[in-house]
Amino acid sequence: RLKGGIRKDNVIINLYQRWMLAKNKGMDVAQFIKDSQFGKVAVYGMGSLGVSLCDELEVNGIEIAYVIEQDKKRHSDKYCFFAPEDELPDVDVIVITPITYYDEIVQKLSGKVNCALLSLDDIIP
Repeated sequence: RLKGGIRKDNVIINLYQRWMLAKNKGMDVAQFIKDSQFGKVAVYGMGSLGVSLCDELEVNGIEIAYVIEQDKKRHSDKYCFFAPEDELPDVDVIVITPITYYDEIVQKLSGKVNCALLSLDDIIP
């Protein structure tokens, strides 16, 4: 477990570094969402990456339709929350923030939703 935890932490730290470098160059996730013309956006995961993503989207005027999160301890009154096994409302895109579990999450959601499923890792240059 320790090795996997260290790898996961390193992946997250690397993504944060890339994210900050991109922001310093004037590129951001919110602009990607706008340029891609995704109207309704959902976020999968409210770990540190998910919280940071929601903050960036909101600051840039992008409304978050809902958040998908299996850990009820991470729920808040700020967003509408759904569990992955719930029936999910229609959106244009779900941005998946637990990037080390992207393939499993896509497999879980692919038969349930009819929208783009993007990893935050693929959005950050």
